[in-house]
Amino acid sequence: MDSAAERAAPPWRAAVVDTLTQAGEPMHYRDIAIALTKLGQGLGGQDPGETLLAALSRDGDFRRVGRGIYWLRGQPVPSQWRSRAAASGRTPPRADRRRAAEE
Repeated sequence: MDSAAERAAPPWRAAVVDTLTQAGEPMHYRDIAIALTKLGQGLGGQDPGETLLAALSRDGDFRRVGRGIYWLRGQPVPSQWRSRAAASGRTPPRADRRRAAEE
């Protein structure tokens, strides 16, 4: 990102990217919100988790990979996470189910 784009980016975005990168796997938005609050980067609002969820769902740098679970767009979902998600019986987002049905 260039310096103009960095200045325009919301301050929480870099903290979310760092949090997900350090985790090395997708995280639930509530867990991300807790991590941001610990870093002093909370988004505020009546329910910071819901505020973050709204922001993540509108931001093109993040993608939903499960119910309430987000990862970095453009980064492959770690294979160990995919296998754990499959073992837990979590269903993939609707778009992934649609793609699988078409194959």
